[in-house]
Amino acid sequence: MNNSFQFKYELREPGTAYASFASNDVFINFNLTNICNPLFELLEGLFGIVSNPKHIWGERNEIQITWLCTNNTYNWHFHLKGENDLTVIITQSTDFFESDGDTIEVAHFECKVFDFVFCIINELDSFIKKTGLLNYVQHWKNGTFPFTYFLFLKKYLIDNNAWTTNDHKQCDILSDEILLLMA
Repeated sequence: MNNSFQFKYELREPGTAYASFASNDVFINFNLTNICNPLFELLEGLFGIVSNPKHIWGERNEIQITWLCTNNTYNWHFHLKGENDLTVIITQSTDFFESDGDTIEVAHFECKVFDFVFCIINELDSFIKKTGLLNYVQHWKNGTFPFTYFLFLKKYLIDNNAWTTNDHKQCDILSDEILLLMA
């Protein structure tokens, strides 16, 4: 996998989270609040891009998601060309509606879709195993972890040999929660 991308996500005070994304010489910090649901938006958007091959019908396969932060709005524009080539553009605005002159492009790059999805899912895999689903809900206070989209994207990576599965049993919060569910 391409190591030129790095995504980080962590919960902070109740109802807030910190995320960062780095690509080559670009580093973006996101101070998120639960007035939006950034993980749901991101994973739902990536799910839509990889599960709906619009390019087969000659249509543009693109999607935009919005993250509302403390002082800024960030729009992630994804465009999948063919099956593998993803263009990502991230714009920043101080206005929710991106009025003319208020929007700046903070990142613009092309990559393989597997590399980008792997970067996001790899971080969220570690995050949810450390945090747990119950702790996430209690801390985030707005919706649940987008588990269905997360699992779909992880399976997408596995099916395309972009994710290796661990055969050994891990002891972590998520494992404990699954055992609680099975009890």
